[in-house]
Amino acid sequence: MKSFTNLVLQDEEASINQWVFCTLKENGAVGSFLVQPPSETQFILKIYAGLEDLLADEGAALPHVITYVLICEKARRHSVAWPLHDVAWGPTPRLYECGLDPLNQTDPIITTWGGKKHIYFDKAFDILVMFQMYDIDGSLLDLKGILGKEETEDQLRLVIVPPGTGFFKFLMYGIPRPQVGGSL
Repeated sequence: MKSFTNLVLQDEEASINQWVFCTLKENGAVGSFLVQPPSETQFILKIYAGLEDLLADEGAALPHVITYVLICEKARRHSVAWPLHDVAWGPTPRLYECGLDPLNQTDPIITTWGGKKHIYFDKAFDILVMFQMYDIDGSLLDLKGILGKEETEDQLRLVIVPPGTGFFKFLMYGIPRPQVGGSL
């Protein structure tokens, strides 16, 4: 059974999830949190977790597992929020179920310095993939000129050219390519 984690960083007024970056490590057994409060005040970090089976039931709520009080005595001068995301960042078990093995990018943060970023995956079998990219406001971006894809029999290669400076959310979806049989 795989686990699923969600979290909420709150101040007195509202939920501000964009200031918490969560990633799962060790096959989902360890959660890692990077908290970047936007201002100097007290915050409450609530972490919710449960088995992935809960995701299938739309009415199910994740159980609250822990609460931390965070006191930010000095905030960064120019804090930038992460794009909205309600699950942990980084590769999911589904990536490996699709026969993909990341070769040069296992970290959930892809950093570029004004140029292209090449990401390589070994492929165990043929797959169908789809991509989406969102800006910091949650608007879907047109991938033309941003993403290039090249496939060989045993590798998937991506080239990402960010549309500008800042944080973007890049999502990759995949399924094993269906084997269609039959005759005419």
